Amino acid sequence: MMAEANKPLVLETFAPKQIRMFEPFTVENRHGQKFQVVCQRHNDVCWRLLIYSPTSQYAGDLLFKPKDAITVELIDFHVYREFAGNGIGTELINKFQDLLREQGFLSVIGICKSYDRPLSEKERLAKWYTSLGFTLFLENLEGEPGYIGRLAKNLKERH
Repeated sequence: MMAEANKPLVLETFAPKQIRMFEPFTVENRHGQKFQVVCQRHNDVCWRLLIYSPTSQYAGDLLFKPKDAITVELIDFHVYREFAGNGIGTELINKFQDLLREQGFLSVIGICKSYDRPLSEKERLAKWYTSLGFTLFLENLEGEPGYIGRLAKNLKERH
């Protein structure tokens, strides 16, 4: 590429292709409502599944990152109260695990925590994870009142 006299050489810039760990997909709650889920990079640290209601309201998210070639770490998962309790969280976790299996991951690990919620809700959250096939290792951490324990799931086992 030659520059014309008295004109600087300008290289064309390009935008790198946006890479998504998962293509957008939908999940359905118990009432047949379809929620759109989009996967994006989050702060160049992890991936984030953004959940949108049928009316395009932000309904929650799931943050995760590959720990190594076979393990994914679940960092955070939240469905807003107005959308919770109708199966959207369960459907999302199940679809998430299927997508991880397709990519060759063998396990999911994470931490079970629930801040600013009464003990009964924390117990319900722990039961919910175990109902999905996660093993919950109950622990207490000093200074972490919302911490319940560590989670682990073998993706070879379908639940």
